[in-house]
Order: sequence, then structure tokens, then C-alpha cells
Amino acid sequence: MKYLFFDIEAANSYNFISKMCTFGYVITDDNFKVKSKIDVVMNPESFFDKYILNLHMNAYPLEKYKSAPPFSFFYESIKHILQANNQIVVGWSIENDIKYLSDACKRYKKQQFDFKYIDIQKIMVDEFNLISPPKLQYACEFLKIPIAKTHKSDDDAFMSMQIAKAICLKNKCTLEE
Repeated sequence: MKYLFFDIEAANSYNFISKMCTFGYVITDDNFKVKSKIDVVMNPESFFDKYILNLHMNAYPLEKYKSAPPFSFFYESIKHILQANNQIVVGWSIENDIKYLSDACKRYKKQQFDFKYIDIQKIMVDEFNLISPPKLQYACEFLKIPIAKTHKSDDDAFMSMQIAKAICLKNKCTLEE
């Protein structure tokens, strides 16, 4: 069994359609040993929200996104990654990322991805009886996990993995359990 942790960033979500600009992921074995950590940068074929730009939430210079291929170029490899056998897919507040994937498939007229997933944020809320779901960086602070640069998809996926690992170690269980 392996675990796939992933995160997505978008350039904007105008007209309620997200325009993906990164797909970052970490693949581990069932003991959370990292096998790969990759941040796929793509051209959103749209502009960046001024809010994102003003807060410097984009991980790379705009030229890097503009010179990268669009989502359609990466579709098959992302499909292969998400739908691999013998794998549990995990994310932080993953419903947002699922929407980004769905929006990208609609924009580029691609078949929707088919996979099951776990939202580690929901598990953390239950595990620690939290009143509201914390942001990723606050969850890391709470669990004393080093915080990487946020809004960099592969780093966010890595922090999600560390949270899952901490919860599993605390409970002496696997993600499957």
C-alpha cells in the first residue's frame, strides 16, 4: 500500500471556475517514507487574481507559469497518479482540490477522475475535538511540525503527510485503519 498526498493551487476562480496552476504531490509507503515529491507547474491560461499576487501567494514567478504547458498536457500523467492501484489518496481540505480538478476537466473537455480519498483536515478536527477546521499552517503549529512555504503545492502536500503521520503515530494505526 502507498499513500498519495496532493495539493493544488489556482490562479483564480473567477466565474466559479478554478484555473489550476500547480499540482503538487508526495508519494509515500505505508510507513510514510517519501518515495517522490513533485510540484507540477502549469499554465492556467488565465490571469492571476490580484489578491493572490498582492499577498505573494504564488510560489513561482509569473513567467514560469506562462511558459509551462496547460493542464491538458498533464492530464494523462495526473490521471495515472491519482488513479494508481494499491494507493490511498489524501489531502488537506481536499474538497477544494477535487473542485479544481473537476473544473480543469470541464474546461479542457476531459473525463473526470475517479478515485476515493481521505480528508486529513476532517480527521484532525475529529481527533482533537476542534470547533472549526484549522488552516494547514495552524495544524502544523499545533502538532509542532515545521512549516514549509505555504501555497507551494508539493510542500503543502508534504505538510499534510506529516500531519497524517503524526495522527497515525499518536493512535498507533495506519491511514487505512
